[in-house]
Amino acid sequence: MKFSTRVRYGMRAMLELAQSGEDRPVPLTVLAQRQNLSIKYLENLFHALRDAGLVLASRGPHGGYRLARPADGITVLEVAQALDGRVHLVECVGNPRFCDQTNHCQTFPLWADLSRVLEVRMAQISLSMLVRNELSLVEVIHE
Repeated sequence: MKFSTRVRYGMRAMLELAQSGEDRPVPLTVLAQRQNLSIKYLENLFHALRDAGLVLASRGPHGGYRLARPADGITVLEVAQALDGRVHLVECVGNPRFCDQTNHCQTFPLWADLSRVLEVRMAQISLSMLVRNELSLVEVIHE
């Protein structure tokens, strides 16, 4: 499985907001410069994040975007789903009509189970955990 560029860049932008503080809006121009992304691309990402209720926008000279909730209440799964929809390792798990073999595919249960494990783990990881670097490879391996 490979996460889309939208998810990877969106996650980086959300972490920037988490690091800036809950009540301090960050202008897209600042995010674009820090992340080396175009403002147009970020506008597209933030439209989806705003529609999902993850960010709030404010206008004016001190305007920008900020998290809609505290960083410890926003998960990696929520960000990924806002930007790309459901998280699946293979297409057939999210869309059984994708493959005409789904009903009798011997590997479908494996992909469905692994997709669910990934979803559960992503739901356990908050933006604040990433900001505080509380996620370690050892922790993931031993759970």
